[in-house]
Amino acid sequence: MCYRCQCSVSALLVIAGLLGLVSACDDRQTLESATIERKAAARHQEDAANAAQEQIRKRVEQLQIALLKRSPNEEIVGLCATLPKESLSESLLSECLSQQRMWVRQLARSGRGSEARAALATAVRNGLPKKDAKDLDRQVSRAEQQEAAKRNHDEDRAEGLARKAYGAVLRERFLDKGMDIKVVVSGANNDHITLTWSLFSDVWVHQMEKSDGLIPEIYKVGFNRLDVKNGYDYHMYWDFAKLRKRIAGAARAAR
Repeated sequence: MCYRCQCSVSALLVIAGLLGLVSACDDRQTLESATIERKAAARHQEDAANAAQEQIRKRVEQLQIALLKRSPNEEIVGLCATLPKESLSESLLSECLSQQRMWVRQLARSGRGSEARAALATAVRNGLPKKDAKDLDRQVSRAEQQEAAKRNHDEDRAEGLARKAYGAVLRERFLDKGMDIKVVVSGANNDHITLTWSLFSDVWVHQMEKSDGLIPEIYKVGFNRLDVKNGYDYHMYWDFAKLRKRIAGAARAAR
């Protein structure tokens, strides 16, 4: 082999060796970087776990301080509901259940049925005995009924006020059209409307039923009865309450 070829081969071997060293260095650096990243991630997870444990410890202390008041409140119930069971001693768990029972009763007595139901569900998840849950369920059910009755009463009252306001608006509409039609809204919940005009007759009522659109409008506002009078001897009425009952009965039968 010629001298020049020997030199070329030697150079190539040197270059290959250098490349191998560079590749080995890169592999070591990659491995070291991965190790550092894993250690950093592990430290981060450890720090997060320690912070979470410290937060739980502080909240347990907060619960212990709050329990000194011996009166159930949203702070105590909230802490009892959200702290992990394993973070609480047996005595604290027992006290939490006692506080939750009292809180459910307190909500039920004040008529806050939906809140009492949610509080009862939380107490059951936290280990409330079935017998206690059954006793509280009766109280909560009564509170829910009271709450529903009050809500219905409030809604009925609001609807009654809306019908009263509608009567005033309807009177203005008639006057704008040049018709001096008196509008009286009456009834226990403003559910009866009476229209009085000296020109009312079968012809006028026929037009009102066929094309005016007033009767469906009065029905939709929620009136149970409409009376039309001329102030003398003419009187027509529509009993919307009976109509609603027939519609409801037909709907039930269809199901």
